Amino acid sequence: MTDMDGATAAGAIEKETVRPAKDPQAIRVRAGDPKSTDPDKKPTNPEGLARSILRVLEKHEYVQVYSVGPHALNITMAGYRCAKERFAKVLDGWVLICTQSEYVADIGGKPTLGVCTRMYPVPIKYAL
Repeated sequence: MTDMDGATAAGAIEKETVRPAKDPQAIRVRAGDPKSTDPDKKPTNPEGLARSILRVLEKHEYVQVYSVGPHALNITMAGYRCAKERFAKVLDGWVLICTQSEYVADIGGKPTLGVCTRMYPVPIKYAL
């Protein structure tokens, strides 16, 4: 099946799964090791993630949070809940909505399924 530009539906899905290297709307969550002394291997802090989400939303219409594994997804959702509460306090009449989709991440040279959580603000009357 092709659309008007001649691109296949599978090709469109493939393009959605590949993340641009320097996308300002993309945040990666790391599950990490909480006991590690190396800051690059520690897990993402949900409070810091919430601040990053709100900072991206100040300049863009949405933010995409990429996570691989159940612990990273748990951190993502904790950050979303915190950002949602802060967002509701700042903007009255708006709510922060999230949708999730799967994507293919390259971890150690192997394709691995991850979850892309897209968050965006919506007027509350459209969210009900």
